[in-house]
Amino acid sequence: MNSSGESLVVIGEAFFRVGLVGKMVGLFYISEPFCTFSEPQKFPV
Repeated sequence: MNSSGESLVVIGEAFFRVGLVGKMVGLFYISEPFCTFSEPQKFPV
């Protein structure tokens, strides 16, 4: 918390991980037909 550089690295890593998850989820839903959402409650709008 005392150095701003460390917090920026943590924030950057968090955004990087979210980006990877977003790409994986996006590819999964693009490859899946829209009529086969098994559990939509996992992804609230």
